[in-house]
Amino acid sequence: MIQQPNTKFIVMVLLGEYIRPRGGTVWLSDLLHLLMTLGVGERTARSTINRMAKDGWFTIEKEGRQSLYTITPYGQTILQGGDWRLEDAFLTDWDGSWHLITYSLPEEIRKLRDDFRKQLSWLGYGRLSSGLWLSPHNRQEELDQIISTHQLAPYIHFFKGTYSGPLTNKQLISQCWDLPTLEPQYKSFIKKYQAFSPKADLSPQNSFYTRFWLTADLFPILRQDPNLPQSLLPLDWAGNQGRDLFNVLRSCFKTKSDDYLNTILKGEQVEIL
Repeated sequence: MIQQPNTKFIVMVLLGEYIRPRGGTVWLSDLLHLLMTLGVGERTARSTINRMAKDGWFTIEKEGRQSLYTITPYGQTILQGGDWRLEDAFLTDWDGSWHLITYSLPEEIRKLRDDFRKQLSWLGYGRLSSGLWLSPHNRQEELDQIISTHQLAPYIHFFKGTYSGPLTNKQLISQCWDLPTLEPQYKSFIKKYQAFSPKADLSPQNSFYTRFWLTADLFPILRQDPNLPQSLLPLDWAGNQGRDLFNVLRSCFKTKSDDYLNTILKGEQVEIL
């Protein structure tokens, strides 16, 4: 069953899906308006945004009584990871190679270590043992950006090779990822959104609302899905149908959704759902 996300996650999806592609800068009043459209109360929204600012997500400029929020490099790095997963193509041609990363980060940068683990998981790496993660994808380009941002290069090593046993590749996968829990999540996502027709004549506001929640509902599933090669997936894997449905609907709602966003960012008054 799809769970209701917390407010910080809602803000992150809003930033990644709508604000970051437009330069990463937004007036606080506009951000609050969009969050209210999504059902987040003003007090809760302000509290969450303030905490995120303290955590390094934004720089803030004052212009009279208005506040301009700009996503920092820290925030950009995290949101970029979401883009990579959303745009990740199915891995149909796999040469049997695993891409491994090992690291040993000092205790004094424990927070960075925890953040780095989250980034590895978000990029689809599976943890085989302490400090050893693997993926069938070559994610070094994406990881290089994260490593450069946090100056982690001295602590990290990349390897590439085939698995020689004693387990099979599918048994290895079961140690790193929990595919059986993903299957019902994808099925719930499909059940919720398959009723939406790509030709549905939604208003700009409803297109924005639906496209947002389409993305927000898929993100937690993608966070657990390594996007394995088709040859290693179960037959009739629901993830294929789920991601195909997402791509179709996300694309068809884009134009009107952007029209609504542009109206808000121009400062015009639009009735809130």
